[in-house]
Amino acid sequence: MSVAVEAQGLRFAFEDHLVLENIHVDVKAGEISVILGSSGSGKSTLLRLLAGLMKTTQGHIQFSKARYQKAFVFQEPSLLPWLTIEQNILLAHRFSKTSKPQDDSPNLTPREQCAEICEVVNLKGHEHKYPRELSGGMKMRASFGRALMAKPDLLFLDEPFSALDEITRWDLQDWLRGWQKSHQISIFLVTHSLSEAALLADQIFLLGQQGEPIKARFRFETAVERDSDNYHHRLHDLKSQILPLLSQGRGRGEM
Repeated sequence: MSVAVEAQGLRFAFEDHLVLENIHVDVKAGEISVILGSSGSGKSTLLRLLAGLMKTTQGHIQFSKARYQKAFVFQEPSLLPWLTIEQNILLAHRFSKTSKPQDDSPNLTPREQCAEICEVVNLKGHEHKYPRELSGGMKMRASFGRALMAKPDLLFLDEPFSALDEITRWDLQDWLRGWQKSHQISIFLVTHSLSEAALLADQIFLLGQQGEPIKARFRFETAVERDSDNYHHRLHDLKSQILPLLSQGRGRGEM
């Protein structure tokens, strides 16, 4: 599998405050790469650097294709309250760098594509509602729908499930993994959750304290199902390896 993104020697400092130093990342196409670390370790900063939302102080980021379509899903849904769900999702088409239709629906209008996406993210029948009329989980589904409307090659997720209740979080995690595997999209996911990382990740980059290089990298060759023995073994192994690393130099690692 080819490398989709490679970053070498990334450094980011804000004024005199060093956030990231000597960061090396390489990501294969069609994989979910998880960025883990303690609070304040620079996870979201690294995600924004890779997405091109911020500029590095030093280092370079190279993509295998000259042009990638990117989409970003934030921790909060960030929907425009005066627009319906359909109108919010269609914004991605309006501002997308590419207007090419989805490969599997080449003759559909943007509204027809939006209707398909609403079905994919389980929002069919809610297209004409406003964000205030939806639950937190449904708003996040709409945010994912808007990202899918951009037809991304790379999808960047900044803790999109952290504010959701456990059942809704599980439901969206399972949906994301199934959708990603069927479309082979490359995903970068920031999370504090070891259980989420164990379930979703093809590889994990563990950040140390601010200004430190990546502490460890974990790669998994097979997927695991939630609540399976393999999943629990993976989660146990991650806890036994990651928590001591996060505790080094600190009183206690905080995820």
